[in-house]
Amino acid sequence: RFGYGTSQNGDLYRYDKLSGYYQSISPQTKNIETPLRFNWNAGFAKNPFLESGVYYGSQFVHKSNDKGANWEIISPDLTTNNPKYQKLDYGGLTLDISGAENYCSILSIAPSHLNENIIWVGTDDGNIQLTKDGGKQWKNLTKNIKDLPNESWIARIYASRYQEGTAWVIANNYRKGDYSPYLFKTSDYGETWISIVDTTQVKGYTLSFIQDPVEEKLLFLGTENGLWVSINEGKDWTQVKNGFPSVSTMDLAIQERDSASYSKISEVADRQSIPSAYLEQIFSFLRKAGILTAVRGPKGGFKLSRPSAEIMIGEIIVAVEKNMDATQCAGEGICNAGSKCIAHNFWMDFNENVNEFLMNKSLEDVLSKRRGNSINEHQVLRVTG
Repeated sequence: RFGYGTSQNGDLYRYDKLSGYYQSISPQTKNIETPLRFNWNAGFAKNPFLESGVYYGSQFVHKSNDKGANWEIISPDLTTNNPKYQKLDYGGLTLDISGAENYCSILSIAPSHLNENIIWVGTDDGNIQLTKDGGKQWKNLTKNIKDLPNESWIARIYASRYQEGTAWVIANNYRKGDYSPYLFKTSDYGETWISIVDTTQVKGYTLSFIQDPVEEKLLFLGTENGLWVSINEGKDWTQVKNGFPSVSTMDLAIQERDSASYSKISEVADRQSIPSAYLEQIFSFLRKAGILTAVRGPKGGFKLSRPSAEIMIGEIIVAVEKNMDATQCAGEGICNAGSKCIAHNFWMDFNENVNEFLMNKSLEDVLSKRRGNSINEHQVLRVTG
């Protein structure tokens, strides 16, 4: 229902697709002596763990838990804060007031989908920063990438949805006459990096990157000269030419709901109108238990690390009453029929009987044992695909 848009000088707005209403939600400085520096394309990201949560980048990381109504700063200045890049006059006839020449600012924000405390940040003056505690402490990783050009633009950071400590960095340096492609990967939270692209296979400076949400080894890379694909984690790259022109590829996204392995569990969840809060609690626990290795959002598909757990997970996700009205019931504990809702009681049962769940016993057996009765066929839908 809600979406976000940006323009220069840090302008940020939220729009409602149902009402058509637009609301300006740009974070404001609390200290007039420290103006906020927003890039022309300021870094923005949604919080994968909170539907109403967003991040926005100036020289600081701004965080909101209520769709931009209120903001807090969760970082120090993550740029080089170099004064020579913060002039009002760069030699033109008139001062630039369009925001096109704001520098020392954040270009990319990449929150992890596996750990809500991990956030990666890239800046337009070459810094790569990481927090593993939700913003309390930040570590500058820039010097760990030996082949990264000095003060290059960190155009994109992509956090893996398979491994918590894995991320990719897209850098470009064409503003200084360097048109080489730069793509680096870390598997240890930025302590070490490897380059996984070179000019013998890829043409044009790099602009965008994405990893397939289903197939871990499948990577896509966008450059000034087109789109490239790798099926072996970046060891080899091939240009995509089937109808895709050799044009600047600024961004990449995958329509996950249409992917071949989109889970039937998600389809059932949508039909039952299960609130995303229930699914996120369950997914969060299953990730920590090692049953899920990748999650594509609260109602997205996932990759199982234990295939035998598939039926068990399906039962967990769709354990709601047949007559549950999610819009009336969510967070209240009462369903539209006025009785106690099984969806609200379920999480207590799940926590108290977790060992039985992990042994792949069915939800029906566990809840029946606890309550001394059986759940009818309308309350539990088995998902096997």
